Amino acid sequence: MNREEAKQYFLGLRSAQRGQFLALLSHNLTVAARASYAVIDSPADPSTRQATLEGLNEIQHRLSAHFRKLLGDPQAGFPDEVLMDVLFGWAESLPTAKEDFLWALETTARYYQTDGKKKRQAAVGPESA
Repeated sequence: MNREEAKQYFLGLRSAQRGQFLALLSHNLTVAARASYAVIDSPADPSTRQATLEGLNEIQHRLSAHFRKLLGDPQAGFPDEVLMDVLFGWAESLPTAKEDFLWALETTARYYQTDGKKKRQAAVGPESA
């Protein structure tokens, strides 16, 4: 998924779905970050693992600011139209985190294209699918 595809996908969601999508993206970023933990036989050197964790933390920071916006703080976060640009910008500026960010983003989008769609329909009705 590239930047423009992610942007169009995100903007195609309803407001409540955007919050749910970002919450799952945040969760998936923590899963991706676990791969950077120091483990026995890890192929990545410590400085690469640290850079990846720092990059993912910076992306999480922007996500958490946007959650504040979605929860009613108009001064927090970014306009929905630029959020994906901001997240991609950080991922691209920190190359060790880009692959993990893309994995988390694509995993989140796949969830909403399959199981998540069924769960949303059951929870809020077919008009929001």
